[in-house]
Amino acid sequence: MDTKSLSKKNRTYLIVFASLMFLTFITVWVSGLDLTKTSKILAIDASVCAIIIALSVASVKGFLVGGYFMHLFDEKRWVYLLILLSVFFFIALLYLPLLESHSRLEHYYVP
Repeated sequence: MDTKSLSKKNRTYLIVFASLMFLTFITVWVSGLDLTKTSKILAIDASVCAIIIALSVASVKGFLVGGYFMHLFDEKRWVYLLILLSVFFFIALLYLPLLESHSRLEHYYVP
């Protein structure tokens, strides 16, 4: 490995590290915000708005860590297929209980 490729890798790692620090700052900053105005515009609860923002930032941070520090960008295509399959099942398992609880709420509604 020559010095140019090593310095390029080090530069990439430093940029990813700076991005992770910036996203951590964004997460802390958003946790202190008053999101009531935003929640009124979007017609959702302020805590739900904060959770959506926090999970979005955490997803980007997880993508950066997995891709660069765990070297998933250098892997073969079948690894990407396994990752996509895992994401699909994660989302499915996340939303299946919501669908079931929605059907239960209709039975208990009393006008």
